[in-house]
Amino acid sequence: MTRAILTLIFCMHLLLPATVWAQEVAKGPLNYSLKVYGGILAVALLGGLASWWGKVRKGELLMWNISALVGELCISAFAGRIALYLCDYMNLHQGLTAAIVGFPAMPAPRQSTGWRAWASASRKRS
Repeated sequence: MTRAILTLIFCMHLLLPATVWAQEVAKGPLNYSLKVYGGILAVALLGGLASWWGKVRKGELLMWNISALVGELCISAFAGRIALYLCDYMNLHQGLTAAIVGFPAMPAPRQSTGWRAWASASRKRS
């Protein structure tokens, strides 16, 4: 099994540069228009604002803690740009890219409680 996985990784390593060479125009951070950067930044900042607001509602932060808000917005803007570059590298559609860009900064829900509830319900059925 591990041999098959290593073979697959090796094949992907050899084929990935071929997809990059197939592109007509070399992509870079300066090839985007201001409209694209503005939209991506707006979506990423909304993710940071949602993260900050979630922390305020939980009582972890005070509402007038502006430094925490600025910190959340800066982190979300950086994470949004990194997500933009990763989505562009994978040649994803712009609509999907815009949806993915806001996710890195948003607060993660507590998934362990949902998983535990599902696991305990499935044990009771057995």
